[in-house]
Order: sequence, then C-alpha cells, then structure tokens
Amino acid sequence: MPSLDKTTNQHFLKAFEELTQIINKMANMPDSHSFEFQEAISKNSRLSSRRKFLDYIRSVRNIVAHPNQQTQNEAIQVSAEFLLSVEELIKELKNPITAKNIAINLKEVYYVSTNEKIKKISRTMLDRSFSHVPILDDNRKVLGVFNESALFSYFLSDDIIDANIDLTCADIIDHCKLSADRTETFLFVKPNLREEKIINYFTEYQEEGKRVGVLFVSPSGNSNDSITGLITAWDVLSAQKSKK
Repeated sequence: MPSLDKTTNQHFLKAFEELTQIINKMANMPDSHSFEFQEAISKNSRLSSRRKFLDYIRSVRNIVAHPNQQTQNEAIQVSAEFLLSVEELIKELKNPITAKNIAINLKEVYYVSTNEKIKKISRTMLDRSFSHVPILDDNRKVLGVFNESALFSYFLSDDIIDANIDLTCADIIDHCKLSADRTETFLFVKPNLREEKIINYFTEYQEEGKRVGVLFVSPSGNSNDSITGLITAWDVLSAQKSKK
C-alpha cells in the first residue's frame, strides 16, 4: 500500500483537538480527555442537528489517530472538503448565532405610532402577511403591539364608543399594551442572547400558559430602551433553514 499524504490528516487531528475543547466546554467537562459530544448535546439544543456529524467526526479521528499496525500507514486519507466542513463547524461554534443575527432590523420593521388608523394597519397586515405590528413612541420605545387579539379584545370590551373608520391605535391602546390580558407575552432580550435560548422562548410556554409572540431586541434587554429590532418565530425558522 502506498504511503498517504499525511498533511491533511495532521490538520484534521489538530482541528479535532480544538473541536474537542469547544465541545467539552459546552458539556461543562473541560478537563475530560474524551469527546463529550453526547453530554454537550444534552446541555445545548442547537447541537442536536449535528449529532450524526459529530459522531462521524469522532469515528474518523479514531481511524486516523490509530494507523494500521501492519503497514504503519493511515487507514484513510481525510479529504480537503471534509476538513473544511470540520473547520466551518468550529467557526460556527466559536461564533454562535445570537439575537442580533436573527432579528429583523428596526429599519425593516413595519411599526406605527398611536395616531395610525386601525383600518390602514389592518390592510397592511393583510397585504404583507404580518401578524404583529409594534406601536412605538418618538424614541422608538414600545408602547404596545397591535394584532388580531388586541382588536378582538377591544370589540369584546365595554370601551367601544364608536367603531368607525377613523379608529386609531390611541383609541384601543389599553388592549395593545404589553401588560394587556392576552394569550401571548412579549419579551425584551439583549443582542447577544444565544440562539438556543431564543428557540426555547418560542417553543416553551411562559407564565400562565402563554406563548411568546415577539421578542424585542434592545441594548439592555429591557423595555425602557429603544428597540433595535424584533424576532418572531418565523425569523427563527428562517435562520434555521439558512444553515441547512
């Protein structure tokens, strides 16, 4: 058997060492000498989709690291494409996706003031398939969220004076406030919030069985800040699809 080019294999083994450090740190087992990817997956949901690839990487490493005893040659030659895939995974794990990567920038968000007419907002939502429209003040702070729930709540309340075509957000603001009684809740998060936590917000029920409707991104992660963008469940799905 001819001798194989060891250069790529050596680069792969070095990359595997770096990957092991990252994975074991995620597993909260930084001193382990094993590749603790199963434990890391149990603590980090974003690794679940990489389970088979991580297992395959480990298998390749074991073959490369333990050469055929009879020929003293590596049993396989790691391809440049496979090495690149491992290096890209390392880069991804060292630079995780965060809220600022997923969020729709405020410049691209359809938002309104309290003076906006409900009829116009509803037409825009219907035409552009929007489910939530933030109501902001002049400093881009959130006053509330307009959606079907807020409108239905208004019409079912005792507050109706005149439901005419000139109805504005100001007229129904009490039903749009974040504190209004809804089946949804709206949270504020920091730009550096990790993707796995964002996914958990949208897949887990919050207090009183409510689901998250929108995550607002602000510098400090609280409602006193001007927002810089927002995240809906659709934005999370889009980010997931873009990685495949």
